[in-house]
Amino acid sequence: MLQHRMCVLITALIAASAGSSPSAAQTKKVAIGYASASDFLPAFIGKEKGCFERRDLDVTLTRIPIVSNIPPALVAGSLQIGMSTATVLLQASTAGSISTSLPAPPVC
Repeated sequence: MLQHRMCVLITALIAASAGSSPSAAQTKKVAIGYASASDFLPAFIGKEKGCFERRDLDVTLTRIPIVSNIPPALVAGSLQIGMSTATVLLQASTAGSISTSLPAPPVC
């Protein structure tokens, strides 16, 4: 299960960086916002083991103590990836402040 989550996270990071195709010498900065939950443990393991650096991703993990602040941070561009509760994302989507679309899960 942990490996599947790591694969999903890495794929999401690569998809987020696909907008601009950096050269091999250029790293893409990606800010990930997380709430205090064990769901982001794979991101910490990936950072510690160098998974992101091997893919030319400069990942910053930022703790967001109030979950409802994650959607506005995504819209403002201060985060590229963030996870929140379904309720908070639905409220933000209903308010029109965020578009909720999920990529297909990767095959690892």
